Amino acid sequence: MPFPKGYKPTGRPKAPHTVKAEKAREWIVKQIAKNLEPIFAAKLDLALGHYYEGTAPGTSGKMKIYKTSPDGSALRYLIDQGIGRPKESVELSGSIKTLIVDE
Repeated sequence: MPFPKGYKPTGRPKAPHTVKAEKAREWIVKQIAKNLEPIFAAKLDLALGHYYEGTAPGTSGKMKIYKTSPDGSALRYLIDQGIGRPKESVELSGSIKTLIVDE
C-alpha cells in the first residue's frame, strides 16, 4: 500500500506470527457472530443442567433428577456478560504524607 507523499511509516513491521494470530482472531470473532444464538443456547443449557421430573427410589413426591448438573461457572459467566461483574473493593491502610503549597 503506497503512503502519501511526505509520510514516512515508523515502527517495526509486524512479525508473521502476529499477523497469523490477528487473522485467527478475526476468523474466530466472525464465527462467533455468525453462530451466536446456538452458542448462547449451549452455554445456557450448560448453566441450567439437564433434568427430568420423576421419583427417586425411597421417595414419594416428584423431584428434579439431573442427568447433568448445573454448571455454576457457566451461570456466573452468563450473568457477568449480561449485567457486568460486581465492583470489587480494596481496603488500604497506612499513612500518606502530603505537602500543600499555597502560592
